[in-house]
Amino acid sequence: MTTFTWSIKSMSVMPVLEGQTDVVVSAQWNILGIDQGASYNLSGWQEFTLEQGEGFVPYNELTEAQVIEWVKNAMSENGVASMEAAVQGSLDALNNPPVEPVIAPLPWSN
Repeated sequence: MTTFTWSIKSMSVMPVLEGQTDVVVSAQWNILGIDQGASYNLSGWQEFTLEQGEGFVPYNELTEAQVIEWVKNAMSENGVASMEAAVQGSLDALNNPPVEPVIAPLPWSN
């Protein structure tokens, strides 16, 4: 069974946006998948918008778990599933490499 671990590697911040300071506008995420001893990383960036009414969280009070939740919400359930499926596909290829055909000498050409 594959274990997926999401993490945040960096964030882009606007010094001032819509009256708030140090507003996160994007985050670089990473998914680490581990299955049968093989591991694979997939990274990307997700942009955010400052939605009024959802409650602004000051930069120094953010947690990685909150930002991961923002990333996943911005991606939607289908986007998260797609990213994890891409990691799974790479793990499957690492754990079960495809057999490549080889050019063999013709048996009658000796």
